[in-house]
Parts: sequence; C-alpha cells; structure tokens
Amino acid sequence: MLQPILSRSRRRRIGATYLDRLLATNPTSYWPLDDPAGRTARELSGRIGAPADTVFYGSFETAGAGDPDFFEGWGEAAGDGAIADETTLVHSGSHAAKLTSGASDNTRVTNGLPRVSPGQTYTYSFYTRGDGSNAGKFAIRDNTNNTWIVSLQTTGVSGTSYTEVSGQFVAPAGCHELIVYLWGPSANGGIAYFDDLTITGPVDCSGYYSASGVSYRVAGMGDGRTAVQVDGTGYIQFGNRGYDQFWDGDAGSAIAWGRVSAAGQWTDATIRYLWHPKASNDNTYYLVLGKHSDNHTLMYRRRAGGTTFAVHKTFSPAGPLTWFCMGMTWDNTLATPHAACYLYANGTFEIVHDESPPPGGMDAWGAHPVDDENAVLLAGSPTSQQWIGRGAHMAYWAGRELGADQMRALMVP
Repeated sequence: MLQPILSRSRRRRIGATYLDRLLATNPTSYWPLDDPAGRTARELSGRIGAPADTVFYGSFETAGAGDPDFFEGWGEAAGDGAIADETTLVHSGSHAAKLTSGASDNTRVTNGLPRVSPGQTYTYSFYTRGDGSNAGKFAIRDNTNNTWIVSLQTTGVSGTSYTEVSGQFVAPAGCHELIVYLWGPSANGGIAYFDDLTITGPVDCSGYYSASGVSYRVAGMGDGRTAVQVDGTGYIQFGNRGYDQFWDGDAGSAIAWGRVSAAGQWTDATIRYLWHPKASNDNTYYLVLGKHSDNHTLMYRRRAGGTTFAVHKTFSPAGPLTWFCMGMTWDNTLATPHAACYLYANGTFEIVHDESPPPGGMDAWGAHPVDDENAVLLAGSPTSQQWIGRGAHMAYWAGRELGADQMRALMVP
C-alpha cells in the first residue's frame, strides 16, 4: 500500500527540511551521509534486526587463493610459526585452522569483519582443541574505536577433543565492526586448532565507511546539510545479516543523490555505482543506480538470475557537473510486473522509464540475501566500480513501489 506524502505547499507551511520529508515516508533505511569523520554511516530509520550470526566464513570451509591464503574471509599471519588447513581434525565440515606457534608467539588468524550495533548484547562461540599440552588464545577487538572488548587470553582448552568456548559482551558506544583474533599457543611449537566461529546478536542498518578514500563534511546538494566525497577507492558497506531481514528484492523503491567530481568522470569508460545491493550467494542478483561506461550516461538496473531490466539515460551534450538524484521502483509481485526509473537533474524532474512489464522481464528475487560486503553505497563492491565524486541522501523502501508523484516529492529538493 502506497504511503501518503505531504504536498509541497503543506511541507512549506510546516517548514520541513529535506531530511524531515524523507523520514516522514518511513523509509526502510536512510543514510543522509552528512557524517563527521569516522567509520559509521548513520542510518536514520532506527531499525534493529533480530539476532543473527554476523560472522562470514566462520567455519573455514571456503578456500582462499592458496598458501599463504588458506581461508577466504580470514586474515592470516603465520609470523615465525605456521598456519595450515586442517582436513582431518575438524569439529564440523571438512576444514579447520591449525596454528603452530613459533618462538615469537605471533601466529594468528583474524576474521573480518563481523558487524554489530552499539549497546546491543552479543554471544561469541567457537570450538577449539590443543595438542595435549598447550591451549590457543583468542581476543575480540572493537575495530571502530580501536579498543579491546575481550583482551587476548587463553582458551583454556589444551586437550585433544574439540570444546566450545563462549561468552557475551555488549558492543561499545559507536562500535559497528569487530576483529576476532584466534591465536596459537604461547609455547614455541605448541599447536591449537579452531573451527566454527559465530557471533550472534542484533544488527542495525548503519553503513560502514572504508578506512580511506572518503572526505567528510563537503558541501551538500543545497539542503543545508553536508555530504561525503569518495576518490575512486572509497565506499560505504551496509550489507549484513541483520540488514538482510529488511531486504525485499521483489518490490521496493530507492533514491540516491550524486555528483561527479569533474567532467572527465562522464567519459572515463568505467561503470561506477551510487547504490548497489547485491546478493552474497549469486552475483547475478543485484540492483543498481549509477553511471554507465558509455559517455554521459546513467544506468538503472535490476538483475535477478536470468532476466535483466536495464535503462540508460544519456545526457546531451554532456552530463551535469551539479547534483542529481536517481530513483528506481520495482514490483515483481503484481500479476504484471512493473518498474520505473526517475531522474532529477539540471533543475528538472523526469520519468525516464515506466513500463509494465519491464523490458527483459523480471524474475523473482527468491532466497538471495543482501548480507555481505558487496552491498554498498558509492561503489560496486569494496574493490570495484567506486564512485568518483559526492553522495548524499540515499534511501530505500522495502516492499513499497512508490508512484511517480511520490518519487517527485522525494527527489525534488
């Protein structure tokens, strides 16, 4: 059911800001991107997901690129010891981490990077065994604030049977990301095995800025608020298992404000995204608002398995160097699926495309979670298709395909 949006004259009478107008529509997630320097991209809807395991690759079952990268999703530092993919002495599945310490006691693996929400309680659990004499160690670090939550300590498990180690902690103020350390024994030559790490608790929709490549509090799109700028390497990661509880790939709406940094970005033949939720288990399921590789062209795209709905908007004679807003709506739950694309640029709002059914078809999204590092803002992933320029006011409405009048009210400042 479409939600009412105040008329522009009514908004003016009550003096609502642009941020107020967006919040009044009850978005599923809304990132204004006016954050001060830091790692957290504030999300203003305030939703907290039900408890979920926030760790990816915790079971060591996914192979890395090969020695010395044995396990995908893990940082591996052998130091003067050794790390091995253990395929016999495992707790579950077919793989575990075997850590053999050297004289410097610096052999460890780190899981990166579980997401948490400040003030929420989390339970950690992993299984470990020793070599009959020596126990491994572990620690949990608040990667946002660079402080220890659980200091480095022994697992207390030196025997040769896998034993669960578990505990609880409350995520500190401002903390949205952890680093879990699994460490070899203190004794030179000591061996410890680790398997099946989990961290379970509620997670919100906040984004997480990359450690570099982001400039904060730059001039915004004219609503009195600031924005952020990325340099082609920065990004904001918002996917996590808590966020996925709110995702709806079959019906929804989204907007994103962007600005390129220079005329050359319109002709650099590189696809660059403003908004890009992507399934973690299949790279053919994603939605896109962003710049196409063709000169002076924006791209709207929803791909679900075998079908792709794609619309291009080419500017003539050149793409704008001022702020613009892209919007897309879709609904595959209707008897005849529908999708529409909208644009506000150069002071004009337009319906770029509106069709039922959309060209190319629209397959069901199904069980394809948006829950990992490849659900991002201002990029296609942490390592590709990053924006060069500014971003602001990115919002998403799950399960709600807003109409043209509603999109106009949200996209025109």
